[in-house]
Amino acid sequence: VEMASNEVLHCNDSKSLWNYTLSPGWTEKEVEVFRAALMKYGMGSWTQIVESRCLPGKTVAQLNNQMQRMIGQQSTGEFMKCHIDPADIFAHNKPRPGRRKNGCLVNTGDNRTKEWYKKKRQENKKKWGLTTEQIAAIVIPTLKKEDMSNVMIKTVTGGFGRQNKYDRIKSLEERIKTLELERSKRMNKKEGTIEKMEIEDENFEEKKEKKEKKVKKPGRKSTGRRKRQKKKEKTQEEIDMEYARQLQEQFDMEQ
Repeated sequence: VEMASNEVLHCNDSKSLWNYTLSPGWTEKEVEVFRAALMKYGMGSWTQIVESRCLPGKTVAQLNNQMQRMIGQQSTGEFMKCHIDPADIFAHNKPRPGRRKNGCLVNTGDNRTKEWYKKKRQENKKKWGLTTEQIAAIVIPTLKKEDMSNVMIKTVTGGFGRQNKYDRIKSLEERIKTLELERSKRMNKKEGTIEKMEIEDENFEEKKEKKEKKVKKPGRKSTGRRKRQKKKEKTQEEIDMEYARQLQEQFDMEQ
């Protein structure tokens, strides 16, 4: 991780500076990437971290569990959304007395209020918070296949290895792009058909107006006993309905 200030620890620091324990299914390289993601996106910003795909296959439960180990305490509410180096919090918690579980401090006191957490977050930002320039300078490393853990993640459809799940995500992304392209082509074709129908509709209205403006010629008087029956003229409603049926048939054929 590249930072704008030398006061911030780097992800390639020696593990002896931390002495934290890895959660099951994590490699050192994955923790390095996770540390950078916490500093860039904020502690507990799971949506942004997952959407960044910097740790493919990791669940939110795995992320939260590893973050607890990296800061050395189970309660994380006072750091949520704070852009802080977890190594600083770990160094602060390491000498503190108290009950621990898996190397993490456990809260044994009273339940804390929302006001307490809000106040503590403000204090922690002031004490350890990274500057805007430092956050912008963070570059999250890209994981390679050999850097990922080989833990099987059980799902309702069976067990999938980390790499298999990563490959599946890539395959689905390509399929989504293909479907979006096909949908775009269909929409363009449909818009062209509608435009054609509108032009035909305008031509029909022009022909209809010309027809109405024509002056009817006087017919010949009947000379026989039988008078010629006048052809029944269609009403405007019937004309419109017939034209509507023609348009619908044309639209169905083009589909």
